[in-house]
Amino acid sequence: MRKIVGFYKQISVANKNIFVLMMTILPFILGIGISMHKNPEMRYFGAAINISGSQRMRTMLISNFSQKIGTEYLENNEENVDSIRKLLESEVFIYEEYMEALVYGDESIKLDKNKYDNIVSEINKLLPLTDKYIEVTKNIISDPSDMESIDFIVDNSLELKDEVDKIVGLYEKQYEIEVKIQKNINIWIVIISIILTGFGFVLTKKIKQNEKFAKFDYLTGLKNKSEIYVDLKGKDVRKYSAFFIDLDKFKLVNDTFGHLIGDEIIIKVANRIQKLFEFNSVYRYGGDEFLVLRESENIDEVNLFNERLMKNIKVEMGQPFIDSKGRKHYLSFSMGIVTNNAGLKSFEKLIEFSDDLMYDSKNYPNKVSICDTVEKAEYRIELKNDTMKVMQNKEIFAKFQPIYDLNKNIKGLETLARWKHKGKIINPINFIPIIYRNGFIEEFDLYMIKHAGLIYKEIFSKNPIHNDFFYSINITKDTLYNFNINGMLSALRESPIPRDKIIIEVLEEVIIDKDVIDKLEILHEKGFKIAIDDFSAGNTSIDSLKIKYISFIKIAKSITDELIGNEYNIKLLDKLVVLIHSLDKKVVVEGVETKEQFDLLSKLKVDLIQGYYLSKPRDPKDL
Repeated sequence: MRKIVGFYKQISVANKNIFVLMMTILPFILGIGISMHKNPEMRYFGAAINISGSQRMRTMLISNFSQKIGTEYLENNEENVDSIRKLLESEVFIYEEYMEALVYGDESIKLDKNKYDNIVSEINKLLPLTDKYIEVTKNIISDPSDMESIDFIVDNSLELKDEVDKIVGLYEKQYEIEVKIQKNINIWIVIISIILTGFGFVLTKKIKQNEKFAKFDYLTGLKNKSEIYVDLKGKDVRKYSAFFIDLDKFKLVNDTFGHLIGDEIIIKVANRIQKLFEFNSVYRYGGDEFLVLRESENIDEVNLFNERLMKNIKVEMGQPFIDSKGRKHYLSFSMGIVTNNAGLKSFEKLIEFSDDLMYDSKNYPNKVSICDTVEKAEYRIELKNDTMKVMQNKEIFAKFQPIYDLNKNIKGLETLARWKHKGKIINPINFIPIIYRNGFIEEFDLYMIKHAGLIYKEIFSKNPIHNDFFYSINITKDTLYNFNINGMLSALRESPIPRDKIIIEVLEEVIIDKDVIDKLEILHEKGFKIAIDDFSAGNTSIDSLKIKYISFIKIAKSITDELIGNEYNIKLLDKLVVLIHSLDKKVVVEGVETKEQFDLLSKLKVDLIQGYYLSKPRDPKDL
């Protein structure tokens, strides 16, 4: 040290200035060197995260196309089979190339060889499954009739998607480490080399450009899911409201018109959402899910904004989305809202709660569920926690709503669940979505099958009046998917209710799933009748009417509500009734609440009526 000080004293002023300048510039030069070394890594992670993310979506896309090509083959649509085969060939080719690129790199997509052993190790573990996935898909391309291969793709797609998602997570985690190192370097450069702040600013701007690849959604330009908690760090959750938005059945757009058109629509949706929320923090949370975080601690202002939003969002989102070919696309959405008045203590809980409410809202007529008080939040959380033991405690019981013919004679009974929760009776619209989200829906369906059979044995079978009734039971898609292993078939076989008196009700939206159609056909062959529930409540497909073994079409209450005074809707229903009758199926109309509705439906010659006008759901003993 003394030698350095002595040397410093001996040099001239000019040389001292040069020495100081060099010492000042040296950290900056060093920082620039490190940054230049890091920049390719930043670009690498931006590309790797996007590519691995696209592989995650492409996994499900291959599954969807595989199912579609099988369906079109069974329906002898050769033109559609060829079209889908070309799409599938293209996706499998890209899928195979990108999987190799994530390990060995690929200059054509500007992706270097992967030098992160932990990520390479995870990818290599996944390769046997991806190789098999690709091999089986190629089999399907060669032979669309290979249903065993299609089943393999469908059965393994979710598992493979989840494994690819883990690899995306590893890239994002490693990226965050690299970004943190880079930011520390920038701060160090600014502190030591204050004269060269301008250069530091240019460097930081360059880094920000690289960060955008991983922080922002490449399609919409919105921030992605990984940036939510970065933005919220240090913020007060008590000042924020969360809005979780999901596009209903957007998969149909992708499946029908292709992903390029789907991407166009997603961009337009994102623009409308930003406009509706006055350009507050909008994030693309997933494929067709968006999250908005709005800051405001003024209760009156929050309520006023929400009132205005409820009016504007239905108008704005109700307008058609026009694609590049001039076609109009009408979309519906579901939204969960949690305001800052709900008193949640963390952003994790705020976002999770709004997500839960969004799923709840899919069962509501207006597709919106809002929690704006502490009491509502505590009650909803209490329900969520208590559903974990609802079947064990036998708190679920059945009510039965009579189904009448036009002479007001009871012809059947629909089994409807109720939950007796701490002395209060809760309707299924308020607890079944929670049971579904908690993963107990199959257990719930089996419970209701057995419970209905027990009531039949103890009460209905002893009354001759009930011998001619049919008994309608609602079954969800998840239970149908797994009925070979979850005990559903056994429960139905062992039920004291005669098979020819049991009607299995399924929602209209599940009929588009080939696996469900196959399972329903098996049930039909075993002697059970099938009904489509809530027909026309969603994106109705005439294809569902082509299924021969469906015996009943249940018209949704939303249609019934809009009949009186609406000549167009009356004509539409009239034509629909004629069409359904021509296919040897019976028409059941739900939600009939007035004499005027009943008289109108009698003129339209529907077969059966269900609703509060004739009877509310009743206790078994009252029947």
